[in-house]
Parts: sequence; structure tokens; C-alpha cells
Amino acid sequence: MEEQEVLANVVETLLATDLEGNLIPALCEKWEVSGDGTSVFFTLREMSASRMARPLPLRPIKHSFERSIRVARELPPGLAAIRGAAEFAKSIDMELAAILVHSDYKFEIQLTEPLSIYPALLTDYKTGITLNVIKERPVLFPSARVRFE
Repeated sequence: MEEQEVLANVVETLLATDLEGNLIPALCEKWEVSGDGTSVFFTLREMSASRMARPLPLRPIKHSFERSIRVARELPPGLAAIRGAAEFAKSIDMELAAILVHSDYKFEIQLTEPLSIYPALLTDYKTGITLNVIKERPVLFPSARVRFE
């Protein structure tokens, strides 16, 4: 089994690519880059993947990003581009200010500098959201239903 197949059962990205390499929504329904290119706004799907029966709240998604930044030996480009990520990784701060939750389904990632390819960087599983961020939600494997406890 390849690494990506295993990761796909534990991690889901905000964006993915189709067979031609075009960006397509995954956990998010849509995304928009700000006019100056320093922020990307995401709207989550109300039913965010076949694995989940209810909407995935944004706070655990924010915490998943923060946890990934803290534990990474080396930040992948999709995390390193977030304003203040390198400093946050070394700090005792509880939250990364550059990931803003605007509503139940909308959030913003602020970047250090304009980066037009930033959405494409979020197709990397190293920037994915761990699906066990909400313990009561099962993760479906091809032949079994597994719960993270």
C-alpha cells in the first residue's frame, strides 16, 4: 500500500487535483485569493466528505493546522507560507493569529507575502487535516469502520 493511500484514510486536504492536475475542492467547497494575494479565504462544504455525516467545525481544522506546524521537523511550503508559522512553531502561543475563523464554514489563511500558487500547496497531505480531530466521527476504511479514541 502506498503512503498516499494510507494518508488518505487519516488526513484530508482542503484542495485536491483532478487527473489533469487542475485544483478541485476537497474539504472546502470554494476558495478565493485576496486582491493583494496575501490571504486565501476558504468555505467548507456543509457535508465535508463522504466519510462524515455532519459538517466539520472550523475550530478543529484550525487546531489541526496549528498542531501540524508544531510537530513538523521542517515546515512544508503550504505551512511555511502562513504568516508567523515559523515563529509559532517555536513559541508557547496557544493560537496562530494568521488563521482566522470568520464563521461556521468560512476561514482565512494569511500569508507572509503574496503567493499565487498557495492553494496548490494545500494539495500536499503534509498540509492535510487529520480526520480524528473530532473523536466521535468515524473514519471509513475500505473494509472496516474504525473510531479514533
